[in-house]
Amino acid sequence: MPFLALGHRTAYSSRARAFSLLELLVVIGISALVIAIALPSLSSARESAHIAVCLSNIRELGQTSGAYIQDAGMPTEPWHLGFNYPGGEIDKVSEYVYGGFQSDVIHPILGDKVDTRKIHTNERPYNKYIAPGICDGPVDTYICPSDRFTATTKIEAPCAEPYITNQPSYVLNGNSYSLNWNWLDAPPWNSKLAHYEKIWDMSAAGREMLRLKVGGSASKFILFMENPMNAYMQDAKPPNGSHGISCQTELGIGWHKQVSRYNVGFFDGHAEHRFIDTRYSSGQGYETWPEPYTLSGFTP
Repeated sequence: MPFLALGHRTAYSSRARAFSLLELLVVIGISALVIAIALPSLSSARESAHIAVCLSNIRELGQTSGAYIQDAGMPTEPWHLGFNYPGGEIDKVSEYVYGGFQSDVIHPILGDKVDTRKIHTNERPYNKYIAPGICDGPVDTYICPSDRFTATTKIEAPCAEPYITNQPSYVLNGNSYSLNWNWLDAPPWNSKLAHYEKIWDMSAAGREMLRLKVGGSASKFILFMENPMNAYMQDAKPPNGSHGISCQTELGIGWHKQVSRYNVGFFDGHAEHRFIDTRYSSGQGYETWPEPYTLSGFTP
């Protein structure tokens, strides 16, 4: 009898410890539901951390710009135009070689003779402040951790959506962040690049326009922006129609998975993560054309 009782208790204990198939499925279902609820929060937290890094990088670029302005008088300019480099002349210029690092990848849209391939890392003017003594290789300040694709302007096709390439901008351009250099002062234009002539016409007034950017005005003027924003704003026009009506009708989605939200750096050195209506060159709290839009003897 004691043996049978012991056996009975053992069998009962085994049954008590076992899960039925139904119970197991319920546990799996609850676990899956908890994971599904938690994943968006984890993804959002990770993206928030990436945004914070991008903002810190752009803030550092703003501080560097301030130092460069004190030394050179301007935020910088396409200083390398007309230079010859090993492997041939530059026939395409970009907004990325104020700093950044030399790309070792042929750009699928712009090809091999773009300045991002030709200008050595140690020759780029901001690098003497950000990475003194750098010779080559990536520089973290120029890399946004959310940088997951490159948007390239279709210069030959106004009002067209940019080309989207599934390689990060820091890989193709050596830099995640574009400089808003259309309005900056610059030497005479290289005649080989005549399709940029209108940009050069605008830049002729840049020094005078930026001189007027002080106080609140400087805090609205965008000097640095993420690559997609730069491409989506190719044909942006003033919202007041003073330079024609914008032909853009769509807003792009940037690296942060939200419609038209970007990290930007302003002329006074501060940075923001904010909504930018890329159809227009200015909006609430920002501008990318240095207003007033016209000066004596200047018509863009």
